[in-house]
Amino acid sequence: MTDSSLFAQVDLLQAALVISALGLAVVARMRMVRNPKLGKPLGLVHDSGGIKPVLFAVETGLFMIALLVPEPFPTEHALFALYGAFMLTWLCPGANDRGFGDEGVFRGWYGRRYEELEEWRLTGAHLRFRLHGEWTAVELPRERRAFVREILERVAPESQSRFTE
Repeated sequence: MTDSSLFAQVDLLQAALVISALGLAVVARMRMVRNPKLGKPLGLVHDSGGIKPVLFAVETGLFMIALLVPEPFPTEHALFALYGAFMLTWLCPGANDRGFGDEGVFRGWYGRRYEELEEWRLTGAHLRFRLHGEWTAVELPRERRAFVREILERVAPESQSRFTE
């Protein structure tokens, strides 16, 4: 392998490290904005639609290749870049991840305090809320339903949907 191609690979891996670091900074910032609106998490649903397991499998395969086949990549650069990719995959919420807390709800990247909800309804076992015009359902454990209903009726009675089943 020529020195110029090795330097090109190192540059490429360093770019991957920078992209991973920037991605982690963006994820951290988005979570810092979303999570306080949720309050103490009471129920979370992780629904990545099968994408995250596939990404983890691909990243694991690349990680093993980087460990077992040191040529043509500088191993430590490749491992750091893959570590950044693992962290991004783990920390990024799926578009359909959703949950509720003692102060609000979230779907994917977006969270809202209960009083900020566009519209909500609590029917049966599900709290349904509209976020950016799209309805989302979160299953509430039986012991949390009265608690959440009391909060919603106190802080957002005007947002309660008039829909009846």
